[in-house]
Amino acid sequence: MAMLYINGAQMPSPAEFSVELEDVGDARYRNALGERMVDRVAVKRTIEIRWPRIGAEDAAMLMNAVTEGVFFTAKYHDPAAGGLREGVFRAAQRSAEMFRTDGGAAVWARVSMKWEEK
Repeated sequence: MAMLYINGAQMPSPAEFSVELEDVGDARYRNALGERMVDRVAVKRTIEIRWPRIGAEDAAMLMNAVTEGVFFTAKYHDPAAGGLREGVFRAAQRSAEMFRTDGGAAVWARVSMKWEEK
């Protein structure tokens, strides 16, 4: 089974994949006893993904999939879901370094993305 889908299309499996869960809401208040009061509105994810080296075709597929619109749908393995989870994200950061060319096509190194859930 593939590890990662964007807008329904299977993507190359990354070498590194981390999921951060963040409470969205207001946690600035304390009650009369000094206890923290939290108004949690939602739990959202930030995902960081890395590929050590990928070919030009895979790099273009990844970059275009997260850049066509501001938001995209991703299906990935989520630690809290205990399996695949689908969410809507935006690619907050994307980067790649050219490693070398192979027959005129680029091979990209240290390809990384940071996604933030909508």
